[in-house]
Amino acid sequence: MARINHQIITKRFRNKPAAVVACLFLLLLVLSPGPARADYLISTSNGEIVTQSYWILGDLVYLYEGFPPMEFSKVNSIKEGSFTDLEKGMNRDALKRFFHYSSWLVTKDEKIMLSQGENLKAMGTIDELRALKKTRSEIKKAVKALSARLDDLERQASTLKDYWRGARIPEKTLVIARDVKYLQLLSLRSSIRQCRRYLKTWDPTCREYALEYYRQVAQFEADFYEALIRHTQR
Repeated sequence: MARINHQIITKRFRNKPAAVVACLFLLLLVLSPGPARADYLISTSNGEIVTQSYWILGDLVYLYEGFPPMEFSKVNSIKEGSFTDLEKGMNRDALKRFFHYSSWLVTKDEKIMLSQGENLKAMGTIDELRALKKTRSEIKKAVKALSARLDDLERQASTLKDYWRGARIPEKTLVIARDVKYLQLLSLRSSIRQCRRYLKTWDPTCREYALEYYRQVAQFEADFYEALIRHTQR
């Protein structure tokens, strides 16, 4: 029976403490250039709209003037004009709020990602119990405990996805970072569900899927920070 190399699949999360996360967000905030003015030209399939400001919440774009919100998928482009000093300050305040909220969510992200790493370790421990032909009661007890943790973690991941969905995004270029988080949490959920299937079927394919989805979680973590950095380079 193949052994799980937990050091490889969890080291990305262990090597990035919360202090490093906070410094990165601070750096992004300092380097992030303010848009040029409070007049934005929003181009859609139905025409163009000029607005003083906008924000994105979930799948909708909200406009300052109180127009009905529009679907983000129907926005082709958003072009900026030039800001007054006051408007620049307002824009940077909006960015600051977004980065602080995101930083808070990232600390929660890391906890649940590490928790799934621990669940994968526990799955490996159960494999060892089976290989040693331990009693059915011992294995059943370990499976029951792990199943409960998996259920709880999936609920946490679902709640966290709702938190990310509720993030008020001040600029269009930051949407991709949020969407990467969606994908990361979907991969985490898939890893959790494959663990659960493995415990029911003992199909080694489910175990390998659980590990692969968890590796994808780590890759999406890197993609998230790359998306933030690209925002500062626009």
